[in-house]
Amino acid sequence: MTAHTCERSGDHGDHGDDRELLKRAMLCKTADADADTDADTRAAISASPAAPEQPESPEFFEGTEKLLEIEFADSPSCDDRGLRAVTADEWQVVLRLVNCTICRTSAPSSVYNAYVLSESSMFVARRKIVIKTCGTTRLLPALPEFMRIARERCGLSELQDLFFSRKSFLRPEEQPEPHRGFDEEVDYLRSLFGAQSGVVISRDDWHVFCLNPISKRASGHAEVDQTLEVLMTNLDPVAMQQFYRTPAFVNDATTDLTTGVAGIIPGTTICSLLFDPCGYSANGIFDGDCAGVEDDETTSRRRGRLRRPPHYFTIHVTPQPECSFVSFETNAPLHLHNEIVARVLRVFRPSQFSVSVFATRAALGAVSRCPHAGPEASNNTGDDNNCVLEVEVDLQKQQQQQQPHFAETESLCLPSVPCTQSAHTWLVPGFAVQDVFDCDASLQRHIVRYAKFALPPR
Repeated sequence: MTAHTCERSGDHGDHGDDRELLKRAMLCKTADADADTDADTRAAISASPAAPEQPESPEFFEGTEKLLEIEFADSPSCDDRGLRAVTADEWQVVLRLVNCTICRTSAPSSVYNAYVLSESSMFVARRKIVIKTCGTTRLLPALPEFMRIARERCGLSELQDLFFSRKSFLRPEEQPEPHRGFDEEVDYLRSLFGAQSGVVISRDDWHVFCLNPISKRASGHAEVDQTLEVLMTNLDPVAMQQFYRTPAFVNDATTDLTTGVAGIIPGTTICSLLFDPCGYSANGIFDGDCAGVEDDETTSRRRGRLRRPPHYFTIHVTPQPECSFVSFETNAPLHLHNEIVARVLRVFRPSQFSVSVFATRAALGAVSRCPHAGPEASNNTGDDNNCVLEVEVDLQKQQQQQQPHFAETESLCLPSVPCTQSAHTWLVPGFAVQDVFDCDASLQRHIVRYAKFALPPR
């Protein structure tokens, strides 16, 4: 059975007049974090109704998240724990600037400290911070404070990579400065790092700022790193019913199982929270082989010659019909992405979604050596620069407003790595490619793939 391990955070005091934050912080403080026994949990699952009546939806909530990844260059003054030595209380001070609070803390892994926030999640590794915040949070103004803590507490004073992205907001006029528009966000980042700094990618519904101030030679060695993000909207109401806190609620571990979240990457240790009256967040830590795919490295690990470090995933659900939104993010190896995305789609059943992948060239090389990687992996060569893949898929409702059906036997076939290929390499069962976009040569350090899919008319 999937483990469920997290701790409640204590009271960190008043955070101002923001009623949304106070309401979520109160739930974080009082929610029951204790998982029942396996037998009790499975009994609750079998007794739960298949399709409970959906409670009245609360007011609009902006589920669209701001994603910020900060990675620092290594330093002789940074010890083995690095940023992981910073306590939750210290991070809480910074998060007050963001306008959110820590709700749950995952059991420590060998690589990450993971926190469920009142507005999404944060993961902290030795030299890296990954934070996603939804609602009307002010994420970018806290960036200088994150950098100050890294410098003063850990001796990490030089950025290696910085990545900021988000989907378009449903109600941008309700966002605080500097998040009212992507141009405003870019101006703020360039006020910190230089007027011409960073690479900007802005599609109709997806926006990216990427800063790589240190070359591969300066950073020491090529690292295998990748991030997969799936952003889903217009979700199946029946699937979303499961993310309301009703009288039938047992505990968060039961929610992980009944919703199917626990099955996306089997063997994951999950720390989750079902909010009141609705909404759901989950952080998972898992071994590199947990997605049910085996390769030659898996065999080597079992023979004791290789041990992969753990990876993470994070999920956030806004289930209200008028603003439904789900995000899924993981740094799982590239050759597992197709299977993971297919499982995510079967759980949440969106009518529209996008997939984006950032990967270093070293990660692409690892895919080309994996027997489960597609032939496109061999087309990727070059330095340890970042590559970007972005696919947007429109899963239009069929006749009689029926939701698309993702059968257990179906698999989503998207390219594992970005590469120059014809459109026929982008396959989604039952869907036609509407558009394919390739970046031009002006994005020297990046490659972008963009495609749209739709159900063909009957």
